[in-house]
Amino acid sequence: MQKQHIVLGVTGSIAVYKAADLTSRLVKAGYIVDVVMTEAAQEFVQPLTFQALTHRPLTHRQRQGFALDR
Repeated sequence: MQKQHIVLGVTGSIAVYKAADLTSRLVKAGYIVDVVMTEAAQEFVQPLTFQALTHRPLTHRQRQGFALDR
């Protein structure tokens, strides 16, 4: 059976910490999780947090578009 793939959008609010917890739980449950963060979300946590939780590259919003961390 193929693993389910989830894309999680994270914006700038205190709920970003809940998003990190949700990401951790989804990965532990066997889901593939890709995270997209806005600049505002990065004021609360660094993109590296989600990269470490998902073991996948992260897409985050920059002033002039989106960037993919590898």
